[in-house]
Amino acid sequence: MDIGNKMDKPETVVAMSKGPFYHAIYILINFSKGFFIPYLAESVLMLEAGMLSATILCAFIAHLWSPFRKFKQDTSFFWFILGVYVFMSPQFLYIFPLFYIISALILNSFPFGYLVAISGMLFAIWLSELPLYLLPTNVGVFLILLFALRSYLSDEIEAGKTWTIQSSFHNR
Repeated sequence: MDIGNKMDKPETVVAMSKGPFYHAIYILINFSKGFFIPYLAESVLMLEAGMLSATILCAFIAHLWSPFRKFKQDTSFFWFILGVYVFMSPQFLYIFPLFYIISALILNSFPFGYLVAISGMLFAIWLSELPLYLLPTNVGVFLILLFALRSYLSDEIEAGKTWTIQSSFHNR
């Protein structure tokens, strides 16, 4: 084996993890579920306001307790909720994450950050003069999320155990 020939032909082998790619696909799927289910219900099925609201809430419940996961609760619901808010109004693409980041940092709690951000979105929906059926839809999302996060909230309130940025970093 001649070392000169080896030096003439540089080999470039890049080993890259597929984890970030799969995670990006997962995020895109969750966002798409939140956006396209109500979009298709409104544009293709021509559902009225009450049925569209029920469709959004049923899709959120199906996302949280999917039969494909044997009804185990999914804890990644940020992207789904963001998809629903972007369906409501494209400007919410920036408003909801901003509300969530600020409230999670101020309260030092992810579950309470979600609930405060969704409460803040209630006022954003009202101020942006969107259709009124979106207000009860937002309240429904809040109540479903409150039910889904009940164990985390009771742990934070009773035991002082928090789900914070720091604890998420240490438990990764």
